[in-house]
Parts: sequence; C-alpha cells; structure tokens
Amino acid sequence: MSKSQARDVSNKHIIDANQLSLEEWLALIENTPSDSIVPDYCFQNESHKQRYLDTIHKRSASDIKKLLFRFLPSDVPIGIDYRSLGDTIRWLREKPKHLDIPFSIKRYLFWGLTKKVNGISIYGGKNTATPRESIYWILDLLEFNPNGALQALNGYFQVYCQMLTDAQIQGIDDCRAIIRTWFEVLSVPENVISNLSPREFECLVYNLFSRMNYDIQLTKKTRDGGKDIIAEKPIKVKGLNL
Repeated sequence: MSKSQARDVSNKHIIDANQLSLEEWLALIENTPSDSIVPDYCFQNESHKQRYLDTIHKRSASDIKKLLFRFLPSDVPIGIDYRSLGDTIRWLREKPKHLDIPFSIKRYLFWGLTKKVNGISIYGGKNTATPRESIYWILDLLEFNPNGALQALNGYFQVYCQMLTDAQIQGIDDCRAIIRTWFEVLSVPENVISNLSPREFECLVYNLFSRMNYDIQLTKKTRDGGKDIIAEKPIKVKGLNL
C-alpha cells in the first residue's frame, strides 16, 4: 500500500495484485480507487518483477523513479516502530557499558521518547522526529552515479535491516534489481570495458544514455573537435521546459 494509504486502512478493500497483469497493477497504484488499497511496497509476485525488468528500457526515467520511490522505505513511522520500542529500551538498559550506541538506534530512541501519545509529545512541544533516515535522495544520484546509488542503498540496508519489515526488505531487494537492470553497465566486468576500443566504448556510452531517454548524437570517428558524444535531456522546472 502507498505511504498515504497506510494512514487509514479501515473499511477499504485490498486488491489482490496476483489477479492483475503487471500493467494493470502499475495503473492502479497510480490511480487507486478511494475505497481500495493496492499493495505497492514491492513487486507482488515474481512474474510481475521479471516482466518489469524485461521491459524496463521501454519505460521512462520518470516512471521508473516513481516506482523506486514507492519501493524505498519511508521515514514515516509504521507499526513495527511502535512495537519494537520497548525491546530497544530494554536492550539499552542491559547492554554492556563499553558498547557504543549506534547512531541509528540513538535516532530511533529520540523519536520514541518524543513521539506523541494521545496527541501530546512526551516531552512537550511539536514532534518532528522520525524513526529513521530517508533514502529517497538516491533517486537524484541515479543518473549521475548509479553504482554510488546502489552502494548507498546497500549501506542503508546494512544499518537498518533489523528495523525493517519483511515487506520493506523485499522492496529494497526489488530496487536493487531495477537499478542493476536499468544501468546494465554495473554488471559488465571491468576487464570487458578495458578491452573495448575507443570507438566501441563510445558506442557503449551512446547506448546507455539513449536508454536513459537522452537526445544523443554520436560524432564521427575523427575531426570531431574533441566531442565524442553530444547528449541533451529536456527538464521541467515549475512547468517550464528547459
């Protein structure tokens, strides 16, 4: 279900994604009926996942990022955050004194001690704390450094894996598969790239940027003025095309 749907699940019909085609499911998570809930935290079956990966280069960068956004863990509190707070406090009391408290646990405890109970923060004042960091910023890193985005996501998982639900873990795994497939260069061994001729490397880069929906031009082999590839991509800023 979406992050907004998670706030109110009462009296709503949960749609079984296994009864839908991939395209039907994708359409529904973008336009969910007000009386329904569509699980959208990860692919709902392997068939959907494989079909999406097989057709990923036919999809726009915007649509891919929207799906990644849905699959990435939110910093918004969920049920496990509330249920695990007591166990975390007990661990804190019982842990050996020489052990440092991880920053992620400190943040989680700060959120727990300032969360609202019956609308009132335990320590008073407005509660703006969240139980964990957001990882959405990797979406801005993807097209510049996809390998760095993937490494950041792996690091996030290592830090927070014990605080995530099975569904969130599956969502992260699906994000990894999407990123690896979208940017196929990640799976190409370094020795293969190093053995390419200069022109073959230019063609590889051309194909990669073309699949990321850039308007791209491969210049001639010689006398190109030092320009091997010219790539442009229109962007929108507050409704303006740039």
